[in-house]
Amino acid sequence: MRKVLIFIFILSAHCTFSQHTANNFRHLSPNEGLSNEAVRGIGMDQYGFIWMGTNFGLNRFDGINIRTWTNDPSDSTSLASNFVRSMHGDRSGRIWIGGDPGFCQYNYAANNFIRYQNVRFNMIDIDQDLAGNIWIATNRGLKLVDTIKRSLVDMTYPADTLINRLFGKSSRDVHCDANGKVYVATDEGIIQYDPQTKNAIHIGMSTHGHLLPNEDISAVTTDPAGNIWVVTQATGEVLVRISNDFKTAKRFEYLRRPGNASTPNSIIKLYTDRKGRMWIASSYWGLTRFDNVTQKFVRHINDPMLPHSISSAHITTILLDKHGILWAGSEGFGVNYFNPDHDIFHVIQRNPYLDKKIADEWTRAFMEDEKQNLWIATAKGISVIDKTENIVLDFLNSDSAKPELAALSVRSIMRDTDGSVWIGTAAGLNRYYPATGKMDSYTERDGIAPAFTWFIEKTKDGRVLVGTNRGLYEYRPAADTFYFYANHPAFKDFKVGLRCFKEDSKGRWWIGSFNSGIMVFDPVTQTALRVISRTGDSTGLSSNFTHAIIEDDAGVMWISTRYQLNAYNFETKKAEYFSTADGLPNNWIASIVFDSVGRLWIGTGKGLSVMSKDRKIIKTFGLQDGLVTTQFTDQPGFKRKDGNFVFPTTKGLLVINPGAFNWKDELPDPFVVSMKLSGKEWKSDLNLEELATVSLGANDNFFSIELMGVQFYNPSQVWYAYKLEGFNSDWVYTQERTVNFTNVPGGKYTFRYKASLNSKDWDVKEKTLVVEIDTEYYKTWWFRVLIGFLLAGTLFAIYRYRIHQKEKMLELETKAQALEKEKVLVMYESLKQQLNPHFLFNSLTSLSGLISTDQKMAGNFLDQMSKMYRYILTNRDSETVRLRDELQFVQLYINMQKTRFSKGLEVIIKTDPSKGDNKIAPVTIQNLVENAIKHNVIDSESPLVIEIFTEQNYLVVMNNLQRKNMVETSNRQGLTNLKSLYKYLSRSPLVIEETAKHFLIKIPLLPS
Repeated sequence: MRKVLIFIFILSAHCTFSQHTANNFRHLSPNEGLSNEAVRGIGMDQYGFIWMGTNFGLNRFDGINIRTWTNDPSDSTSLASNFVRSMHGDRSGRIWIGGDPGFCQYNYAANNFIRYQNVRFNMIDIDQDLAGNIWIATNRGLKLVDTIKRSLVDMTYPADTLINRLFGKSSRDVHCDANGKVYVATDEGIIQYDPQTKNAIHIGMSTHGHLLPNEDISAVTTDPAGNIWVVTQATGEVLVRISNDFKTAKRFEYLRRPGNASTPNSIIKLYTDRKGRMWIASSYWGLTRFDNVTQKFVRHINDPMLPHSISSAHITTILLDKHGILWAGSEGFGVNYFNPDHDIFHVIQRNPYLDKKIADEWTRAFMEDEKQNLWIATAKGISVIDKTENIVLDFLNSDSAKPELAALSVRSIMRDTDGSVWIGTAAGLNRYYPATGKMDSYTERDGIAPAFTWFIEKTKDGRVLVGTNRGLYEYRPAADTFYFYANHPAFKDFKVGLRCFKEDSKGRWWIGSFNSGIMVFDPVTQTALRVISRTGDSTGLSSNFTHAIIEDDAGVMWISTRYQLNAYNFETKKAEYFSTADGLPNNWIASIVFDSVGRLWIGTGKGLSVMSKDRKIIKTFGLQDGLVTTQFTDQPGFKRKDGNFVFPTTKGLLVINPGAFNWKDELPDPFVVSMKLSGKEWKSDLNLEELATVSLGANDNFFSIELMGVQFYNPSQVWYAYKLEGFNSDWVYTQERTVNFTNVPGGKYTFRYKASLNSKDWDVKEKTLVVEIDTEYYKTWWFRVLIGFLLAGTLFAIYRYRIHQKEKMLELETKAQALEKEKVLVMYESLKQQLNPHFLFNSLTSLSGLISTDQKMAGNFLDQMSKMYRYILTNRDSETVRLRDELQFVQLYINMQKTRFSKGLEVIIKTDPSKGDNKIAPVTIQNLVENAIKHNVIDSESPLVIEIFTEQNYLVVMNNLQRKNMVETSNRQGLTNLKSLYKYLSRSPLVIEETAKHFLIKIPLLPS
């Protein structure tokens, strides 16, 4: 049976609390580097860094790191007191620190503290008026800071003994309003003081008793209307609003602790932000906000089920910084911070500690009724919550004998035009009628078999479509039955389990399936227009498993799948895909919804993303942004009537307020926070954030610069771009905060840098730092010119000396070469002259024998002999001759020798005709042939075979070995002289080789 829950309770007849909220608070504790968990004061400096005073030390937070300062008794420039009671960041960005006791100001230039002397009392609260004066509430009265004399000035008011006494009495709180007035809270009422006119007003029982329940005032502030808000402790936790004309007052007693509470509630601080909202820090109710428009109090409480709720119920101090982030210090639980104006989302989940006990954390589908109640389908039933997120109705099948739903696992839900609610479960379909409380179940007799029902949609022409794992059904109201589209001809090839549905702007049905892609169906013509499936290119889907389908203003269909986000254009039949390469945290895509300005919100398997309207920028939210899980369930998101979205997750439903998100609101402000030279910290007379120019020595050209984009919500997602002009040719984009430069030449450079939350969006503020690096004297232009002249002179002198020496060496070498040539030529000429007599003697002997035996042959012999001598006479003055001429000459010589030796001599000439123009020394071959004849036995039974052939760039003369025992006419100098000659003529050596059977000589051929 359904169960109605009472969810509204009245706290007051005049003013009520709205729902308890658990915003996306971030926390700082000792785990993040905080020096102590008890935080008393918070301030922001001129660079946007947050300073936090604790029970032990002072801390500065830059979004990533926390730096701590403590008191050193031996150092007069250290923190005045380790117990920081109060602190204030003034409009100039100066940080004032009040101790218990002690008072000091942080000195940016020297990175130390300027102490105010003789301050031996406690600093309870600090504020600044319109004129820039710093006021301090202390246990010795109200003090004014004298920054020239570095002292605290006592306030006096001689015109009124009471006010004068109260000025010197212990002050509880000090507040400077927008009109320049100063308010001081005491245990005898309030003092309003005007520093310009020097006038003071006492608001107490003796002067304005009709306004206050008592005079024990612990906190004071003012609102934009000029009303004065005070807290009186003696009569309980009473908040009083006094009109600015001191005529009327209104009491608010809604901050009293419950009657059964063992711990009293103390209102510690009242804080009015620049939007007029009043924030209340108390010891029991934690952080409470009063909205002047709605006249309601809103509590921000600790929720044990939500790690991003406020960490403590005991809040001590409050600050709204220039970025709109509210910081709240606690007693023992560190610091909490969140942006009340940009609270983009929150989670509704099953919480046993609060009233929000939805059926199950695993949410799946949603529907909104006419009362804007949200119906939540989960894995264990349905819960209905109202606008304040309290449960008003649920379906849990609590009566097992009469279960309300076909199954507790609910996958789809839809409100029909008659107000009835269709409910799709894992085992069938239900229909609930809220007016009567009747619940119908549909079975086979109604035309629909029990099945896993993934979607229920209503088309523009009023049809109710039901998608199941068996296929598509359409409800026919006239007969109260269902038509099964598996019997339709268009669906003959699409009889698959269905997952999602979308009717596009042209009335076409887009039906997504489990593993077969999407079918586009025309309900008018009753035809299937296209089946879109995975193709591996831009004509199809990236995955056949679809989760959700939506349409943008341009008619492009966006499809979430198990692999990548698809944007499909029906007209062009082309798809565009988005993945981790484009900035998505995961390629498993589930819920997708467009907001009113065209941005696409995407639930993935690893976080929530938003894509800009131009589809170029993607920002991702994760656990650090307040999500309780990054895992979205595999069903569509839901857009509510107020413009908010609801996305299903495995740990409740995520409510998204897209209007609270602005790309530019969170842009980080970049600073240079550290600089190192060769790995060692560089010290500057000025704070690094203020430096415009850095001057480095000539040896400091290895340096690193650490950047910080001050961003408290997403510091890990900050991207940096930098460029050292004159050294880097292009911008460098990185998420590394430390930039390293090595071996930078001396000169003047401009370091340009900026920060962004997206690697593709650099329309952001740019900052610069001039870096000047000295140049060593030996690298200066004048020194280089001087060295250039000296080097030129030295080189010229060396050049002249070497030229002179070279000329002398060349002269000697020329003489030596001439002598060597002369020697070689003399030896060769001697060789030729030596050969001629032997040849002549042998030739005449052969001729004599022929004359007596064969006169005709003798004539031929004599003719050949004359040609040979004519050749020798012709070339006697030539160093070289052509190879073909030398071979002709040798042939004459061979013919004459064959006349002499007949069959005992065999000469084979096989040379490459292309080598005929190469050169050779005259009579070289003839000498080698004669040398072979001279040293070998010639016999017709064992003839001497001489082969003459070319091999590469050599002429080879080779004969078989059959050596004579003794050669009478050999002087053994022929080959030696020939080698000397060719050493002069060619760089290639003359080669002599001898084996057991052959003797060969390789003569290098000279170029023509």
